[in-house]
Amino acid sequence: ACGEQVDFDVTTKLESGTWSASSSVTAGISSTTWSSNIATDEPWTADDGSDATQGAWEYGVPEQTIFAGRVLQPAGSGDGPNLPVWMTGLNGKWDESALVGSSSLVTSDIDVSGWHTVYGLQYRLWHQALDRSNGGLDPSSDAHLTVELSKDNGKTWREIDAVIGESYRWDVREVSFPPIEVGSSVKLRFTVRNDGSVDDRLIEVGIDSITLEGGELLCTPPAGCGCSTTRSDQLAGLFWLVPMFLWLRRARRQAGAQA
Repeated sequence: ACGEQVDFDVTTKLESGTWSASSSVTAGISSTTWSSNIATDEPWTADDGSDATQGAWEYGVPEQTIFAGRVLQPAGSGDGPNLPVWMTGLNGKWDESALVGSSSLVTSDIDVSGWHTVYGLQYRLWHQALDRSNGGLDPSSDAHLTVELSKDNGKTWREIDAVIGESYRWDVREVSFPPIEVGSSVKLRFTVRNDGSVDDRLIEVGIDSITLEGGELLCTPPAGCGCSTTRSDQLAGLFWLVPMFLWLRRARRQAGAQA
């Protein structure tokens, strides 16, 4: 059953109690990861389709900005100050570096040769999305950052994460999603969106090191199912069983007669 999904049920009984659960695994899969340190690895690219009028994705050392006693943008990456990182708007005052419009950040090709599926993502995130539309400064209830995965070089994308609210600091975000079968490479896309102005939303986002989690196929799938015999093989087995049964019955009769 190499590479195939195997479903199973488990039931346990203890005195008068019974507990049951169902699950599934893919046969021949071993967990594996791919990691990227953005400060030293091949840089990613800001999508040309972005329509941000300010605060689009940039790579470099961000300039710290503060509004109403809150740090909107840090002074460096998750590893410390004065270190480069991908950030929405690196320079300017708080109302100049905050995002207006939408901007997408696309990774370079991520080599997943030999992988069977991708099912998890960890990334270090700076995320501020503050709602000013009602005169306050509360975390926005909308998802202003979405993360998507493509397994066909950007032709199609599947959403795997949507971020709401704010983090106040660099946090490690862990995401799990239904397994996606992959080929030789995948890409990730981080899209930040503010449909209003800085008077409506204050949005600052940074992406640091990421780790992609998946399953590596350690066996070679056979042709066809690989987990059952064909009907002809089953019939051939029956033809061998019939004469064996007749021989055993005759041997028992002879033994009884001699007794």
